[in-house]
Amino acid sequence: MSDLDHRVGVSEANLVVRHLKLVGITEDNIEAIIAGIDGTFGIDAVSFEDAKSTLHIGYDATHCNLDGIETIIRDKEGGRHFGRLLDKNERRLLPIR
Repeated sequence: MSDLDHRVGVSEANLVVRHLKLVGITEDNIEAIIAGIDGTFGIDAVSFEDAKSTLHIGYDATHCNLDGIETIIRDKEGGRHFGRLLDKNERRLLPIR
């Protein structure tokens, strides 16, 4: 692939793909989460796999980072506080009550 195969602001050399397991997701808030992430500069692709409750995100690491994506998820979740996300490093996003 070349840089022309990606959205504006996304370079192939800086592309990062994360698979994040989300807990307590509803149909309403996942749409808001996807829209919030998808509208962020540097995001290449975002999708949600309902069967596994997994959010798939491709982004340019020079423009985005996992902490910023977590902030979007928290904001769209209605202000609930979460731990970390489950990705390749086994970090988990769990509600703190």
